[in-house]
Amino acid sequence: MKNSIVAILALLSPVSANSATIVLDFEEYADSVSLFQPVTLGTVLSDEFEVIGLTSLVGWDNCKTGPCPPPSPEGTFVSAVLANADASIEIGRIDGNAFDLVSLQHLTGVSGNYGFTIVGNLSSGGTVSQSFTVFEDFSGYDTTVLDSALFSGITSYSIELDSGAAGGFWIDNMVVTTVPIPAAVWLFGSALIGLGAFRRRKFAL
Repeated sequence: MKNSIVAILALLSPVSANSATIVLDFEEYADSVSLFQPVTLGTVLSDEFEVIGLTSLVGWDNCKTGPCPPPSPEGTFVSAVLANADASIEIGRIDGNAFDLVSLQHLTGVSGNYGFTIVGNLSSGGTVSQSFTVFEDFSGYDTTVLDSALFSGITSYSIELDSGAAGGFWIDNMVVTTVPIPAAVWLFGSALIGLGAFRRRKFAL
C-alpha cells in the first residue's frame, strides 16, 4: 500500500506546461470574405477561438478583395471593423478554458477622439475591464497592451465602443496566451483508478 501511495504522489508531482502565444489576426478569411461583409457568430479564429457575441454593426475590412481605407499592418489583409456607436465584439476560447489577453492593434479614421472598453470574463467568476481613449490617427495601427494583472485567467473578452463614438474602429492582431492543462491533471484519474484496483485485489486475497 505504501508503495502505491508513493507511486501516486510521483504521478501528481508538478509537470511543466509551457504557455503558447497565439495571434488572432483574421487572415484565414482573406480569400473568403468581402469588404464590409458582416462578421457572424461562430466565426473561428486560429482554430482555438471564436466570435461568441456581437452587437450593432461589426464587419470585415478585406484589403485583398477590395479597396482598403486604412493602412493595414504589414503582411495582413483582413481586419474587423466596429462600424458605429455601441458596437462590440466578444471572443472566447472554443474549449472554454482560460487564457490571458496580452494586447491588440487598432486604428480609427473618424474625426475626433472617443473611448473604447475591453471587458474580460474571469474563469473564477465576475468581470474585469480597462478603458482607453482613441485619437484620430489614420496613419497606421496603434498597439494597446492590457494590464496583465487584470486580463489573466479569462474565458472571453469583448471590445466595446463608447456610446459617443462615431464608428470606424478597426481591430487586428489580438495577442493571447494559453496554458495547456498540466499532464498531472490527466494522470490524477488514472492514479485513483489504479489505487482502487490495488485495494480490491488486496481484499480479494
